[in-house]
Amino acid sequence: RNNRIKDLTIGAGVTTFPVNSSGNSLAFNYCTIDRLQYRAVSAQLEKLSGSFYGPFSDSCVVKGLSIDDTVAVIPYGCFKGAKLELEELTIENAAIGYAAFYGSNIRIGTLNIGKGAGYTGMVSNQLNNFANAKIETLNYNSNSIDPAWTDKTNSYGMFANATIGQLNIGKDVEAIPAYWFYQATMKQDTLTIPCAWGYYAFYSYNKNIGTLVLNGDFEQI
Repeated sequence: RNNRIKDLTIGAGVTTFPVNSSGNSLAFNYCTIDRLQYRAVSAQLEKLSGSFYGPFSDSCVVKGLSIDDTVAVIPYGCFKGAKLELEELTIENAAIGYAAFYGSNIRIGTLNIGKGAGYTGMVSNQLNNFANAKIETLNYNSNSIDPAWTDKTNSYGMFANATIGQLNIGKDVEAIPAYWFYQATMKQDTLTIPCAWGYYAFYSYNKNIGTLVLNGDFEQI
């Protein structure tokens, strides 16, 4: 049933992904895409409601993905529930939409979050940008996020419930926002946190760290 696409480019001029009456796009549902180049600068779903299944969500399979540094926004639910198996992905400057990479079938070898990367919007005080995703190595360098993005309990940040093999926090990072790695699974020999961190930022029963080095201060938000 899957349609096969070898190379797909979403151009810089794309601004809107149409949705159905339930607020879902599913434009490439049941498609297998070998290489996807995403260049749309600020494309969004036509309306923000419903379950937020974006253009490459649900039963879409993406085997190769590149996101241009000029991309400013990744839409809500863009790859929600899709099957992604990527060796490396870099998000340099984009604001990542709610649940954009949500799903247990999203597997990324190395994920690079650049200094200009952030988030756009939330639903019920949740971001869940990479919720349930499996990331072997996360290089986190963002300084574009207000550490006080939430003032509510039971919030879920960018990597809530994700599985992360190795987390590397850049030396220029100023703060890890509240709830950012809430309930994430992590197991690594050494973790250095060179910056301030918000409440519940690393809360989880599923973190196993051999040596933890804290070079910043707790930041009450």
